[in-house]
Amino acid sequence: MLQDIPYSHEAEEALLGAVLTHPPLYKQVAAQVSAEDFFITRHKYIWQAIGDLTAQGRDWEFLTVGEYLREQKRLADVGGQPFLISLTNAGGDSAHLDAYAGLIRAAAARRRLLEFGSRLQTLATANVPVNEILARCVSEASDLAQRYQEPKPARPRAEAHVPPLPAAAKLSEADTAAAAEVGRMLDVWMQWATKRAALTPALFLEAAWLWLVSVAVARRVCVQIGGTRFYSRLWVLWIAITTRYAKSTGLICAHDLAERAFPHMLIPNQSTPEALVATLAGKLPDNLDALPEADRQRIQAGQKFAAQRGLLIDEASSLLGASRKDYMHGLQELLLQTYDMKERLEFSTRGQGLLILRRPCLNILAATTPMAMARYVGAEQWETGDMARYALLCPEGPPGQAVGLLSAENGAYNPPAELVDGLQQLHRRLPDPPDPGAPEQTVFASVSKDALQRLDAYSQALQGLVSDELDTRLHGNYGRLPAMVMTVALNLALGDWIAQAEGNRPTVRLGHAARAQQIVERWRASLHRLLPMLDETADSRGQGRILALLRNSQGMTARELSRYCGMKTRDMNAALNVLLESGEIVYHEYSPPNGGRATRLYRIA
Repeated sequence: MLQDIPYSHEAEEALLGAVLTHPPLYKQVAAQVSAEDFFITRHKYIWQAIGDLTAQGRDWEFLTVGEYLREQKRLADVGGQPFLISLTNAGGDSAHLDAYAGLIRAAAARRRLLEFGSRLQTLATANVPVNEILARCVSEASDLAQRYQEPKPARPRAEAHVPPLPAAAKLSEADTAAAAEVGRMLDVWMQWATKRAALTPALFLEAAWLWLVSVAVARRVCVQIGGTRFYSRLWVLWIAITTRYAKSTGLICAHDLAERAFPHMLIPNQSTPEALVATLAGKLPDNLDALPEADRQRIQAGQKFAAQRGLLIDEASSLLGASRKDYMHGLQELLLQTYDMKERLEFSTRGQGLLILRRPCLNILAATTPMAMARYVGAEQWETGDMARYALLCPEGPPGQAVGLLSAENGAYNPPAELVDGLQQLHRRLPDPPDPGAPEQTVFASVSKDALQRLDAYSQALQGLVSDELDTRLHGNYGRLPAMVMTVALNLALGDWIAQAEGNRPTVRLGHAARAQQIVERWRASLHRLLPMLDETADSRGQGRILALLRNSQGMTARELSRYCGMKTRDMNAALNVLLESGEIVYHEYSPPNGGRATRLYRIA
């Protein structure tokens, strides 16, 4: 009976009346209520007409809506213009707009649940396999939850809040002014890179320049404070969804500049662990003589910097998930060993004997997606400090506005000669790595007294922020931030050192320390944005739905999974690839009995 069906006639009329009377209010509730959420048919038609006119960019009011309904041959169905006028006369209170929308949504959700239950009852009493019923149940329940479940109020979480620095560690006006006076080469880079890679977050591009400086230096400069040495070594990981933040474009900017300034300092990023060990040990490729002269010169120039070069990875899932693939097993362990800046690492290999890495100092710039990181990085990687070695950067806000073809700047493609020449000068100004057995020729940078005080105040403040209130996953990262701020300050000083006369010793001054703190504070804020992103990523939820379906089946095709999960083919394929890479699912080729085309049948590993 009609009175048993959940709906609110009054709320539907009140919402329509309020919007017809004040059209700008429509945008406030358009995302909350769709035409299908209305129970009364004529109310559906009116709301659909308003949506169509809005989508067409046309201004409207109740008369225009009536004319549009007439064009669609639905004006008589809604009761003609008199009914529209009656809605405006009895329009609801605009202050209660969200309440009206909430009542309509709640009633619509209840009707869908009743329909859902009825379908399940029919399936349960029909000759339908139980696994198929359960699969449909999971899929439809998930769709209903996504459409109608009210977002949970934000929970008070330590990771959602960036603990403030104590007053003693905050930058003064004098510190901020000093920071504005340093880092000219970084500013030149940002002026160019933000044009070439307009959609790439400035946070990413800023870190890319610091990585380029580290690659140019190659373990030949350090700051020594007491018994600790701080080298210009940097690992950076960009984490953002595909396409919208143009990670690849930003990486190409860094790659192009490195190719022009010191191409021999880039390590091939498509290598097995044993091949990478051979490269870092300075072993020349077996086919060296067959390569073009330019390639031979590049490889030979990089040989003396063998284990002290840069690794640029466009998709870091191959790195993060290396331990789950037999042919890449040991890669992560190898990289972590190089991070410790030992004088020598020895590897006994099956095919190449003993390989020795001398004074390793890898600099890594990589990118990945929240989906891949959520899949590959678990509690163990946080607790052991693997993730603490990286500057983990994720965007601060929504992606930028795409640059149209007509507005693109012609001069923005090639890096300025000042950047190329500056990095080349920095790279060549430092002494070459010593031969095996020869004494080191490290250049020791100095730190001014006020810079050291600034760095020490910041380091102590970070140590004091590590408490039970801080998400335990971030304890290791907070422990390494003091070393990172020293590295960033050193890199800023080295960028300024390029313009100084030969013979001057690189010096970290107050401005370098203050600007380094500004940069690392942005990195710290990024950590607190990252954890909720990993916890709540829609990609992870999609993967969870796939796994839930496969656990209750003997195997399903991608098409079946897409239908039951309600995912687009592109998103489904991306999720399946991550699950395959992680080893959680496998597939085999299935040939239908009727002789149709073979397809993949996925199941739990």
